[in-house]
This record gives sequence, structure tokens and C-alpha cells, in this order.
Amino acid sequence: DKLGLRGPFGHGWPLQEVSGCDVVLVTGGLGCAPVVSVIHYLMRRRERYGKLVIIQGVKHAEDLIWREQYDRWAKLPDTQVLVAASEGAAFWPWHVGRVTDLFGLANFDPECAVAMMCGPEGMMHAAADSLLARDLPESRLFLSMERNMQCAVGRALTSCIRRRPRHAAGAATAPFLLPPSTRAVRRMRGCGGHR
Repeated sequence: DKLGLRGPFGHGWPLQEVSGCDVVLVTGGLGCAPVVSVIHYLMRRRERYGKLVIIQGVKHAEDLIWREQYDRWAKLPDTQVLVAASEGAAFWPWHVGRVTDLFGLANFDPECAVAMMCGPEGMMHAAADSLLARDLPESRLFLSMERNMQCAVGRALTSCIRRRPRHAAGAATAPFLLPPSTRAVRRMRGCGGHR
């Protein structure tokens, strides 16, 4: 038997480059799983960053994994944890509704903040719109997308994300900027990927 492996692809989130900034982590559903390592990274280097805002959304209250960790993180200094479930349950201590309802409660400085997201595509689009409405610059929005990508660089166009008519951004299972910077647009014009 043979097993083939490809990857990892992408560039990762710019955690070292955003030292000194507030960090807003937005996750939905099982998108919290890959972001836990980012949270642990930030916690081990807490003095290097501003406020940490963790925003997690799930469809059903029972879907929240690692509930104890969210309680523990909420008690740390300069750390805010906001959790929402579209459908609550008995004794659900957090918000019932969409995760994007929580953005008005998030405490961060948009002039010196970065947002990193992982989760369902629709949630990330809505989250990006909410963060842009709070004056977070487009250049500081990062997300991790999972798309079925046969070629690993986006040349087939099946993995393209079209956020706005004038922008096109290619994605794989690795983070990319949404919407892309001018340089990234030239590099990824028509979802051509990295050449």
C-alpha cells in the first residue's frame, strides 16, 4: 500500500510580525481546533502582544469543544473570550445567536490590531465585513480557508474565493489575505496561485 502526502501549503499567519498589536481570533465550528495552537503560542509570549480577543461561534451549544479552556482563557489578563451558539441549551452561559453579533462587544484597537479567522466560509465573510465596519484595515485581515484544491496553487480556478467583484483571491488550506493587497492581487490574478 502507498500513501501520498502533499503540503503544507501557504505561508501561515504573521504572528511574529504583529508583535505589539491586539490580536482578534475568530473561529467557527471546528475552526477552533487549528487555532488553539495559535492561542497557546500567544499565551506563551503574552508580553509581546496587546489585547487578545477570542471569538468562537458554534451552531449548537453542545458543539463547543474544550469548554474548560475558554473559561480558563477568559480569566487571563488582557484576554477577552466571547462565545456564541446559534442554538443554545440549558445552562448555556454565553450568547445565543450568530457569532457576528459579538463583534460590537469585542474590545480591541482597530488602529493596532490584526484579525485571524478559521471556520465556515460564510461566517468568515460576515466576520470580515463586521471587522471592516469597525475600521480594522483590510491589510490586517487573515483567514485560513479549506478548499478542495486539486492543483495546490489555484490554477484550475475551482478553489477561488470572490469576495468583491474587483478582487480575486486564491486559497488552499493555508491562510491568505482577504481581500488581497495590491501585490497579492498581481501575484494571484485570476486565482493563478504562486508562481
